[in-house]
Amino acid sequence: MDKMKINFIALSLIATLALTGCGSGVKGKIYLSSGRFGEYGEPGEKRLGTCVYQNGRVKKLYRYQTFPKPTRDGVKLIANTIDPDNIIKMVDLKTGKTRDLKFPHSASGFSWFPDNKKIACSGGTTLNRFDYIANIYIMDLETMQEEQITFYKDVNRRIFDIDVSPDGKYILYSIKNAEKNDYGTSVRIINLKTKEDEALPFSATTFDWSPDSKTIVLYGIYSYKGEKEYGPRTIIYDVTTKEYTKLPVSTEDLGEAYYTFSPDGSKIAYVRHEKNGRHTMWTMNADGTNRKKILDDGYQLSNLTWTK
Repeated sequence: MDKMKINFIALSLIATLALTGCGSGVKGKIYLSSGRFGEYGEPGEKRLGTCVYQNGRVKKLYRYQTFPKPTRDGVKLIANTIDPDNIIKMVDLKTGKTRDLKFPHSASGFSWFPDNKKIACSGGTTLNRFDYIANIYIMDLETMQEEQITFYKDVNRRIFDIDVSPDGKYILYSIKNAEKNDYGTSVRIINLKTKEDEALPFSATTFDWSPDSKTIVLYGIYSYKGEKEYGPRTIIYDVTTKEYTKLPVSTEDLGEAYYTFSPDGSKIAYVRHEKNGRHTMWTMNADGTNRKKILDDGYQLSNLTWTK
């Protein structure tokens, strides 16, 4: 075997080890965005690509820009594209067939309802090149009819994340605080039956529902029943009892984000922002114990969703 071929094999092995981390133990699939598999736009601009993590490896699926969101059963996926006409892609993950969706306004932050026929998303009115008004909409993907759920009128008040509960009864979302110079966020929950929109005592931008729709995992700052914490913590919040649990703090990173429960609710996957600037993906038990690194990618990781 010649020296060039040996070097090639060695480099391939190194690349595989960099992607697989320390062994996964992950049942099912984790869909995510990764800068490693994106495409370049302007010089120096890194586009995100839609990928799937399975059996300890990452596989590139599509060059959709960001916000990939599969259904919880892993049957369909919806994602933004870099198309200037705001074309949204919906993919049948079983057959690979795609469908272009044209929304009546800009749309992102997708979250599926349990029937796999409707989504909640952030959309809005573009006022000019720089200004917009964002709200939450429910879109029926069969009829392409939409229902507006929130009615904010504040200019440039960004909605960061949206998550429909697995039972379809609630929408959880985070939104920039209303004060002009306040760059914090508020986490809110909408009861879709009563239309009540309640503020939770947390500031966070990413979170996920447990499969039984009873608890939420998030990484944020909280002010709860007189107790304040100014350093972000990983929190499990029970929406029925309105009590919370603070998970053990990691001192080896600059923050965590993009939590996603496993389909059986026993584990949580998340992205850790390391002090060296790298992004890594980890899992832990639902109580915060047994943290394991499963992916050392080094590029931007985001928008995790764990499916069957």
